[in-house]
Amino acid sequence: MSGAAHDRPRALVPGESLGPFLAAAVTVGALGALIGLLSSGARPVLLVLVAISPTPFGAWLVWREHGRFGVTRLFRRVLRWRFSPAYYAIALLLAPAVTLSAQSIAVLSGHEGPDDWILSPTAALSPELLVLIPGVVLTEIGWRGFALPAAMLRLGSVVGALVIGVAEGVWNLGLVGLGADAPPLGALAVIGSALAWSPIWAFLTQRTNGSLLATILFHLSLLYWADVVPGDAVGAAIALALYGVAAVWASSRLPSPRARQPRPPTLRVPGLQGARARGLGRRRTRT
Repeated sequence: MSGAAHDRPRALVPGESLGPFLAAAVTVGALGALIGLLSSGARPVLLVLVAISPTPFGAWLVWREHGRFGVTRLFRRVLRWRFSPAYYAIALLLAPAVTLSAQSIAVLSGHEGPDDWILSPTAALSPELLVLIPGVVLTEIGWRGFALPAAMLRLGSVVGALVIGVAEGVWNLGLVGLGADAPPLGALAVIGSALAWSPIWAFLTQRTNGSLLATILFHLSLLYWADVVPGDAVGAAIALALYGVAAVWASSRLPSPRARQPRPPTLRVPGLQGARARGLGRRRTRT
């Protein structure tokens, strides 16, 4: 793979558009969390609207700068499937490796976890999980298709990924407040998980030339294995620590802010170089 393929994923809009997106996402998340605190019960309509909100807002910001062509490019990245099988493996196998290892460590250390700490893999393939697929796709288009490249362009790869992780964690609090499943450790795990996952998402995005298919598969794998291995607070804490280790590894492989960027291609006009050479020759002859 060439060095150009390991540069930051190209943002569809300048980094200045990141601020309005993050402000809107954090506001929506805070309002959802506030609704959850002030009232009880799930609100499925609001939950769906908040879950899909990153994509229409991100697409609108892209349309302002690039029109329909830019929006088409944004959505086509969902179908970008030609990348190394190694990144398919990371997207699909990291979540089960971390989840099963964390719960196994908890059990082997003497912690008495839930009796049904692991379910049949086929039992977790519920219709509810299949319904989540469109929501995951729309979530990834907004956060990884628009916001992450813009943040990496403006703030650098690692810092940009961490900023997106914090903002997405606050946004996820709104989903939990409106009825989404809450992790065993509560708000701490919601923000901590988003912060740990974000460099991994950035690594997949950068190494697959901006493919959203890789990040969608990783997102679905996280949701699926959370159902297969429900676990408890101890297992969740160990899993969060393991994801933190994976995040440090992924961050170390992101391009540094001072990494040399590839030079833009030079525009060559046929006959221009020869004309310049002939002109230079005439000037030398006259002198």
